[in-house]
Amino acid sequence: MTLAPLDVSLRDALLERVDPALCAAISTVRPDGSPRVVPVWYRWDGERILVWSGADRHWVRDLRAEPRVALSVHEHTAPWSAVVLRGRASVRAGPVAELRDETEAIVRRYVPAEEVASTIAGYDDGSLHALVTIEPGLVDAWATPS
Repeated sequence: MTLAPLDVSLRDALLERVDPALCAAISTVRPDGSPRVVPVWYRWDGERILVWSGADRHWVRDLRAEPRVALSVHEHTAPWSAVVLRGRASVRAGPVAELRDETEAIVRRYVPAEEVASTIAGYDDGSLHALVTIEPGLVDAWATPS
């Protein structure tokens, strides 16, 4: 089977899908050099991937020490479209209130509008959170031909 490359508009449509929104798998480099892969909610802004998480999560700490990152998003049904990117990440830590605008934009992709505020509040335990920004260097996207 040959994979067909996706043009930019189809790639962006896959990354921006909200019904249903797809989760991403983010891969970081652990301190011992081995990979770590975790599922995350994300948002594509047309140029970068943004992810919101707890600042103390292991994968976020990985990125502070080693900013190289890979991320994949894929469909679970035909045509099994997928996007894989590699790049560098930056981490901005702060209280939930400081990261609220971008946090809301990410959470809004995954939960009904009336549940966004309560979902974010459920994570606001007073600890620092992180906004991870991934600047892709390589983006590859494809689907199986119909």
